Amino acid sequence: MINDQARNRTDEDVALLDYYDAEDIKMVRLDDAKKPVDPEWQIRRLALKQHKEWVMQGGNVGLQCGEVSGWFSGTDLDWAESRAMAPKFLPATLLGAKGQEAPSQYFYRSEGLGYAKFTGLDNSEIISVKASNNGAGHQIVVAPSVHQVKGPYRFVGGYNPAAIASVDKDELRHRVGMLAVASLIARHLPDLGRHNLAMALAGYMLRNGESEAAVLLMLVAAWEYRGAPREGLRDLENLVRDTAAKLRRNERATGGRALEELVPGMPAKIARFLGWEKADLNDGIPKIQVNNRHLRDLTADALKALEGANNPPEVFVRAGSLVRVREDEHGTPQIQPMELNHVRGRLARVADFVKVSKQGDKFVETKVSPPELVVKDVMALSSWPFPALEAVVESPILRPNGSVCAAPGYDPETRLFYRPLPGFECPEIPAEPSQRQIRAAMDLINEAVGEFPYADKASAANTLALVLTSLIRQAIDGPTPLGLVDAPQAGTGKTLLAEIVAVVGTGRAGEMLGASRDDEEWRKAITAKLVGGSTLVIVDNVEGRLHAPSLARALTSRTWTDRVLGRSEVATVKQRATWAATGNNISLGGDLARRCYWIRLDAKQSRPWQRKGFKHPDLTAWAREKRGELVAAVLTLARAWYAAGRPKGEGVPRLGSFEAWSETIGGILAFAGVSGFLDNLEELYDKADESSSEWEGFLEEWWRQRGDDPITGKALTKLITEEKSLKDALPSDLSEALDKGEGSFTRRLGKALAKRAGTRFGDKGWHVSEAGEERRAKLWQVQDSSGECEFVSFVSSYNPSASKKSCDSDTESGGQNTKNRSEGAETNSQNSQTHTETTMHEERF
Repeated sequence: MINDQARNRTDEDVALLDYYDAEDIKMVRLDDAKKPVDPEWQIRRLALKQHKEWVMQGGNVGLQCGEVSGWFSGTDLDWAESRAMAPKFLPATLLGAKGQEAPSQYFYRSEGLGYAKFTGLDNSEIISVKASNNGAGHQIVVAPSVHQVKGPYRFVGGYNPAAIASVDKDELRHRVGMLAVASLIARHLPDLGRHNLAMALAGYMLRNGESEAAVLLMLVAAWEYRGAPREGLRDLENLVRDTAAKLRRNERATGGRALEELVPGMPAKIARFLGWEKADLNDGIPKIQVNNRHLRDLTADALKALEGANNPPEVFVRAGSLVRVREDEHGTPQIQPMELNHVRGRLARVADFVKVSKQGDKFVETKVSPPELVVKDVMALSSWPFPALEAVVESPILRPNGSVCAAPGYDPETRLFYRPLPGFECPEIPAEPSQRQIRAAMDLINEAVGEFPYADKASAANTLALVLTSLIRQAIDGPTPLGLVDAPQAGTGKTLLAEIVAVVGTGRAGEMLGASRDDEEWRKAITAKLVGGSTLVIVDNVEGRLHAPSLARALTSRTWTDRVLGRSEVATVKQRATWAATGNNISLGGDLARRCYWIRLDAKQSRPWQRKGFKHPDLTAWAREKRGELVAAVLTLARAWYAAGRPKGEGVPRLGSFEAWSETIGGILAFAGVSGFLDNLEELYDKADESSSEWEGFLEEWWRQRGDDPITGKALTKLITEEKSLKDALPSDLSEALDKGEGSFTRRLGKALAKRAGTRFGDKGWHVSEAGEERRAKLWQVQDSSGECEFVSFVSSYNPSASKKSCDSDTESGGQNTKNRSEGAETNSQNSQTHTETTMHEERF
């Protein structure tokens, strides 16, 4: 059916036929489906008048390509990728287009050029070269024809036959092939794993004779089409050059085999597009003979093959074992210990194992799988030539020197593997951010976390500290404390705040850890998280008291050592995680208080979950959408501080055991103009000190009952049950234990006293201490510390006469008199460590 646009032909449209005829280009009458309507159209030539009448009736017209039209040809670009990238590959010439889309037709004169069709992995047409060198013919639709969907055909800038370029057929064929290759790569370029694909592509095409410049042109065009940042393009250029240099040195480089594994079918397509007679799929894979050889030699060859193929690194060493990075079913990257089958599979991909046998006068190779004995021997080695892996991160890496690693893959400087989520793009982070850029970064971060109901300025500043920590944790040389997010009631936004921190830091919901009441369960859970490489752990919905010695130990540890669950081995891994906990009115037990910083939320409403008027009602979805910009904003603040020389933040509290963290985070916040960081520490300590008050009251009541008379645990249990005032003064955890029975309570009481022996409580310094034994049972007594405290210094145990006697002995035995070496301690020094006239009680805090 002829459409309305085709019926409305003008004299100008018809005049185009005169130009075609003048150029001796043969025309073909076409129907709406772009099919020739005349029988034997390839050999018959109609009069110009017949074509004009056809066009005026609304018919379409095509131009026959090949020798019959003076070697006129048309290159028809079907894929959007090929249309977008064509100017990078095809010579400038007369262009045609359909409707308002980008030019899709490139017209040339190329003597001897034949027809060619380039199809994708799904057999859809990428490009077709409409030409003929065999006496047949192919036609290409041109103006004034009308495409049924896209609209009228047109010449870009009008029809100008002088603009039609003459190009050598071999050159044009190769350029079109390169464009088809770039289009195919661009369509199948993944969001993750581009580095591996680039190495395989470069190795494959370079090994098969493509020039370094041609390979770089194809890869860069595909990467640019998919929006690769400048850093990614620079890395791509370096990769192509490095691969070319390896091949010149006859070193191993990945190629066709690796490419076939990554994108099945692509090597064959590339070979056809680029006109290779026979494609070399060799990746430089070594061949290892397995029979009639010593195990040590087989193992050495296998290890060499693994090492040679480990660029970029895929096999790592962690906690004394071989590991690899894998993804679970949710796309979350994990560090997985490599077991026998993992190593065997890897060996099968990096080397060809063969058994050689003699058959007659010939030696025949039989392909075999890597022998299990060799695999076990490789795994049993005391060391391996593979890089160490400490963690997998999902955001650009801020190194300790302040530089940013934004290239996915392994970073040897930090021993981290950067594995971003598919589709994640981070804007370029300025090396020296301006005040305007810092302000813009703060505004965007405030949009993400600024509408939570913070109880005070310190809580708001500490929230920014938690966000910063999640992204720059790997640049901090030392442990980091736990961000404690609590509120007076449910629905205030604690979990949402933790989720936003996780989305910014990792791109996904945080790894939630349940708060167990059993420290053994805590230990197992922490081990599982750290061995798996978790970098952000959130303890969610803590109910009541948070008391976990294993968690306290993990927070101040640089490394974590524990037995791996389900395996008879002990693992030691770096502790590089960021920690947070959420709950309502959390009370802290044990040593956790001094290992936390506080984020207090308080909406001051009975139903805080009903609050309205937020700028982003679905804050999590907004944060996911803006994650790249949020990450760049946080790292901009960090870069600004590093660029300024890492100035110290004035008045930043010093947090013991976390000095590097408080100095780094406090410095960044102060430089960005954020005040209040850690200003609520005293309130947190006071809140966490409730158990100390209970013990102070209990020991004071004990003193009233017994004074400093020693007593056994069993006798003290009996006294507690008999004296109501002492029972009422029991700390809450011991009171609960007493309700379960006196037998278990006595053991629990003994452990509690031993744990707190020497710990001072209250202004009087009440404390419990051991006072000997009675019938093999420990005696305990209560004392106060109201008297003067005495401290023992190292010098207090120093005996100057010992060295003097030694000197006198040397002199008497004929040695040189060395009296001046030691005349006793200094008597006029003001140094309390060497002044013998300083009394012990004067050495105080």
